[in-house]
Amino acid sequence: KFSGFFEVEAEDEDTNARGFEVGIPHASFSYNHAPGLNVGLAWGSLNIFDPYESYSASRRLTRSTHSVLDQSFGGADNNGKLANPRQNVAVYGRPIKNIFYSVGVSGVADDSEGVNANTLHGRLMYEFTPNFALGLLSVKGTCKAPASNCTVDRDFTRLGLDTQIDYQGFRINAVWLDTEDRNAANTADAQNKAWYAQTYYVFKKNSQPTFVPLLRFDQYEKANGTQTYSELTLNLGYYLRKNVKAYIEYWDQTDVPTGVVKDNRTTLQVEVAF
Repeated sequence: KFSGFFEVEAEDEDTNARGFEVGIPHASFSYNHAPGLNVGLAWGSLNIFDPYESYSASRRLTRSTHSVLDQSFGGADNNGKLANPRQNVAVYGRPIKNIFYSVGVSGVADDSEGVNANTLHGRLMYEFTPNFALGLLSVKGTCKAPASNCTVDRDFTRLGLDTQIDYQGFRINAVWLDTEDRNAANTADAQNKAWYAQTYYVFKKNSQPTFVPLLRFDQYEKANGTQTYSELTLNLGYYLRKNVKAYIEYWDQTDVPTGVVKDNRTTLQVEVAF
């Protein structure tokens, strides 16, 4: 009836120069009454109880994060992103086998205390077949002054459409996200869009994954839709054991606004789960 999860990490990458610290980036606790009715409490992203990969930052296979999760857009969500953790209470489940839903309330991004929690979020995923699903995401909230990044009350919305497709060894995910944020002076709305499409293939040996090549293309807007960024991610992973994975990744900004210098990064990383 009860389940829980938490992650502990330590790093020395802090703009406040606090040095090496140990923290808990994600934690959740659930009461599982029935397949169609579960209650979850979490310090994590809005979609921490979502079993699909479209909006999952924690289950991604790449160093780089999907653009729909990794951009603050107009900044009204406490200048945070969909991937950022926050206090979160949600009801979720599968009332019937091919429908997943989640509704909840949370604070703004990075709000560890849930002060003035008024961010409402809803998620619906419909499986037309076991290998093809379409979903909707809706987020609506207000960053209440005097939050750290809101000197006035600022409304924001996030509306998303996504799909997940499995075919043979392939998995395909795609998301379209429309965003609207009240500006810092509370005089106008900023509207920005983002989308990505990703596919990967799982090679197997003796029913265990070995090589996993991945391709993703991201595009997103800033500055009320006047600036567009495009990014390409190429990743090749190899599972040395079930719980040990190594990968090499190349990330490149293929298009940026005039006057912005393009960026790229090559990453070699080993991950161990236990």
